[in-house]
Amino acid sequence: MHTGDRKFLDLKESKNRLETLCYKFRDGLQGKLAPFMEEQARNAVLKEINSTVDWLYAEGENSTVEEYDKRYKKLYEVCNPCNKRYIFAEGFATYFTQFDEVKDYCSKRLASEELAHLTEEQRNKVNAQVEQVAEFFKNLLNEVNTKQKHEDISVSLNDIDKKLSVLRAETNSVFNTPKPKP
Repeated sequence: MHTGDRKFLDLKESKNRLETLCYKFRDGLQGKLAPFMEEQARNAVLKEINSTVDWLYAEGENSTVEEYDKRYKKLYEVCNPCNKRYIFAEGFATYFTQFDEVKDYCSKRLASEELAHLTEEQRNKVNAQVEQVAEFFKNLLNEVNTKQKHEDISVSLNDIDKKLSVLRAETNSVFNTPKPKP
């Protein structure tokens, strides 16, 4: 491929990426993303998006990759936090279900005959770990219920997932303790 062809393709790709971002967030901020950005900020961003779309089909027709990328970055930095809040709101409830499943699993395993050999200290360790994560979820739910949708939550879905993964790993390490030899 010739250098000129590559530059032309990069230019088109950069322009299309900016255009796609504009339409995605314009539609989102007028729909499902609206509650996740403060009204005044949302109106300003929508104005900026509309201005960018107008620019794309006027002076922007013959712009540079650098200019498209600069405008893309600017809009993305403003809109992405709103998108993250939406994704969090849509997904965080599933982690409560997962925690309930882990909690039930731990309870059943501790009550099983198969693990009768565990010491009281090991059982207390599992219960303390489950209780610690239960407290984390209680605080998270309180935070979610007291904040506006356009406000950031102190943790991400990734943080919640890590919390559950650590709980599973630590409790399973106790559950995998071999029976003592007779």
